[in-house]
Amino acid sequence: MSDKLTRAERETIIIYNELDDAYIIDSSVQKHIHKFDKLGYECTDTQLYDDGTVCSKSYKVPVRSISFRSPEKRKVTEEQREKLRERMAKMRSDK
Repeated sequence: MSDKLTRAERETIIIYNELDDAYIIDSSVQKHIHKFDKLGYECTDTQLYDDGTVCSKSYKVPVRSISFRSPEKRKVTEEQREKLRERMAKMRSDK
């Protein structure tokens, strides 16, 4: 590949493969590539630019390595907060 991707063109795609019970991640975002390499994910393919720098990488990732979370933070009522305070105070006094 001769022309480098622009910021608008770089992306990370996650695909679930039910047959292998694994995720396939394809990324051209350098910070994601570094993160996946650091986590030790199995690299299955590497695409390079003409100058030898990495354009994109593909990874095979076990299902247990990926989780999807709610974007909302836990909402705690004042009553729940008071019960938590009491529980913590009790734990500290038992030491």
